[in-house]
Amino acid sequence: MRVCYRAFVVIAIVVAGSRFGVAQEDGLIAYWDFDENSGNTASDRTGNGHDGELVGKPEWVEGPFGSALRFDDAGEYVLVPHDDALNFTDAVTVAAFFNPDGDLTSRRLLVKNDSFFVIFDFGVTTSIDFLVKPNNDFAESSTADWTVGTWYHFAGTFDGDTLRVYVDGVLEGESETGTPIAPSTLDLWIGADDFGRATDAFPGVIDEVRLYDRALDEGEIGDIMEGPQAVEPRGKAPVAWAKMKTTYARAR
Repeated sequence: MRVCYRAFVVIAIVVAGSRFGVAQEDGLIAYWDFDENSGNTASDRTGNGHDGELVGKPEWVEGPFGSALRFDDAGEYVLVPHDDALNFTDAVTVAAFFNPDGDLTSRRLLVKNDSFFVIFDFGVTTSIDFLVKPNNDFAESSTADWTVGTWYHFAGTFDGDTLRVYVDGVLEGESETGTPIAPSTLDLWIGADDFGRATDAFPGVIDEVRLYDRALDEGEIGDIMEGPQAVEPRGKAPVAWAKMKTTYARAR
């Protein structure tokens, strides 16, 4: 009977994880987990081919789930070549973990110039903002004081009408706009922008960058904060299998 119960627990976890994994992947266009831990390529784990090139030797470091990338100045960033699939005119979610090493005033976390931006710039210059072109519409966080050495999760969404900003899974700001996001033929930059100014570069560590072609809701954003599902072979198996083994052990 005990053996059957253990088997049931493991099967239940796998089924629940599979459903969770499907929800994480619905509309996922690009996903950089930075788990290579070496080399000059940040692979797009979706298989859609949006691999990024590490420029200026950002440092491989430990992140919340596997490895991550530390950026020090304007010469360090990840460059993802333009693709039409990275133009999100009607709906989008941009999500990432970040851990600052210093002052974030006017810094850029992720930019596809002429289209959408994750920046510490508009409004309160240390809030994190999700800004879209052509009209510079933006939503900003209420959080504007970031602790060095602390991990935060950001998500910015647009559903065709409203821009929203979430910090650590909590909605902190929103702004109405009925204007579609402007498309752009420029590349996507992570950790800096294509102006190349040192004052724009993000000082700190970035991990788990995701782009969706739909607006995730607050519950879904909370789900991706928990980390990738181990039942999908995306380089995260040690984390999720640890969760499965812990639950299995408790069932014994």
